[in-house]
Amino acid sequence: MKRIALFGGSFDPIHVCHELMVSKFLELYDVKQLYVVPNFLNPEKNTSFAPGDLRLKWCKAVFEKYKNVIVSDMELKEKKPCYTIDTVHKINLEAGKQRYGKIFLIIGADNGAKISTWKNSDELLNIVEPIVFRRNEDVFEGFKKIDFECPFSSADFRNDPNPEVIPIEVRDEIMNYYKEKICLN
Repeated sequence: MKRIALFGGSFDPIHVCHELMVSKFLELYDVKQLYVVPNFLNPEKNTSFAPGDLRLKWCKAVFEKYKNVIVSDMELKEKKPCYTIDTVHKINLEAGKQRYGKIFLIIGADNGAKISTWKNSDELLNIVEPIVFRRNEDVFEGFKKIDFECPFSSADFRNDPNPEVIPIEVRDEIMNYYKEKICLN
């Protein structure tokens, strides 16, 4: 029975480590579908730098070459912060509840360390199997871990826009967008 996976986040902006996480996951796990879901607004943040429609467009451009990957606007359409548990329920409804077993939840080590604080975390952990991309951080026992080196984040990019960390498919567009926004602010 093939399973499905969820990789959500702000992708503000999408960078090469996001793509490497998807690529590495697909090398290791045979899934029917992997949903990449940019959020409207992270529940832990007050704003996003780039608007959702742009972040969605960038994700689609980067992930269109992967046959199993679906870039979904399901959280963006809500026009409010969404919680992972709610998104997992929506994906289950789209995919046919329980037809694929537990959903793989692709997360970074920073989120792995705080997943117990997420909305309905006990319920969430009953219906997902976290796959934690970790650097050197320890994560909760029982989570599957993939060692991963990524020395930067989207926030690092916004503080110091380096074109080398942006996927080639969207590099010019993202660089132009962020340069314009940084000059205006």
